[in-house]
Amino acid sequence: MTLVPRSLFTTDTLPERDRFEAWRSLFSAHDLDADPVGFSGSIETVVVGAMALRVMNATPQGPARSRSQIRRDGQDGFILHLSRHAYSVETERGIVEVPAGAVSLNDLSQPYRRSRVPETGSLILALARISLPWLGSYQQLSLIFQLDMYIGQLIHRACFRELASVRSGLMLRKAQMKFDYIVSLGGNCEVSAHIGRYFQIKRRGMFDWWIVPFDSLPRLLNNNFAGLFDHLSVKPEAVYCSKYGIVHQHDFIRNSTEEVVQDRVQDQIPYLKEKYAGILNRLKSDAKPGTRILFIRSWREILHEGPNYPRHLIRGVPRYNFEAVIQAVSEFVPGVEFKCLFVNYGDQTCYDSRALFHNVEDRGDIKDWTGSHLGWDDMFRRFDIEWDMPNR
Repeated sequence: MTLVPRSLFTTDTLPERDRFEAWRSLFSAHDLDADPVGFSGSIETVVVGAMALRVMNATPQGPARSRSQIRRDGQDGFILHLSRHAYSVETERGIVEVPAGAVSLNDLSQPYRRSRVPETGSLILALARISLPWLGSYQQLSLIFQLDMYIGQLIHRACFRELASVRSGLMLRKAQMKFDYIVSLGGNCEVSAHIGRYFQIKRRGMFDWWIVPFDSLPRLLNNNFAGLFDHLSVKPEAVYCSKYGIVHQHDFIRNSTEEVVQDRVQDQIPYLKEKYAGILNRLKSDAKPGTRILFIRSWREILHEGPNYPRHLIRGVPRYNFEAVIQAVSEFVPGVEFKCLFVNYGDQTCYDSRALFHNVEDRGDIKDWTGSHLGWDDMFRRFDIEWDMPNR
């Protein structure tokens, strides 16, 4: 095994105008998103065989690797990155949030982009693919590892024993995906059905029985649901809210042919107003500062006709404004630690660490409007989502 003594590079000895260009030249496998003005960085490197261990300090930067760059340089292998700062990694499968103190595994043969964060004693391990052939099945994923389970194996398998002393100094947390509450944001009752089925959560939420257009979400949250049931249009197939565009799919009594009993609608409104005021007050009461809440939103937002309805639907606006929903949620439940999981929005994403994205795969078990149960289960397991209050 070849051991190269530790080397050190720092931008401090260079003129300020040259610092970022010199730094960028060290990372030929990546494009770096950083502010050149005031940039500074230092990196210590130890090379052992085909592996390199680096300890990095730098002002905020975000590495990215594109398809065109992959075709040009042909570099292959893995980068393990341990940071003291939380960040997001965007891949072709969506955006994964990596908490502070966790390891992300990036495959150089696949495109990815990381959010811009400082490097404060970051530990970076570069490995040739041949060094870890057993990792091949994890291509295109950014993975979270627990130190006690995996880092020792990685070092051992890679014959990196000379650097095993770093193990005692690393504290790696499991990704924080345990929530006090899991709440549906629509678009229809599919989301609440899977929340209730998978996590055995019985209590009702505001969006459980409605069909809600995506662009109505910010207005509903910003208005604190004011004006519900005040502007209704009654039709045989459903009751519509003209103020918010909501379809009240299950709130009103239907007859034996599943048509809305139109002469009973007005009689039910006082009860429904009281019912949803209670649900809203309970949600607000639960959402204390520091509470962890997962909000889940699915693309389904119109009346469907059968189980083979398309999985991905781009409707209403050219691009979905995920940022507006996240901002509205943050103002609706101030002080809450929350994530928004957006399901089945195709290739649309946003660059916010509070947003998660996933396209549910059809596992061949679709029977009705709830879609693929196995596909939803795969998603919950992939993100390692846990409900922390099973007594409720």
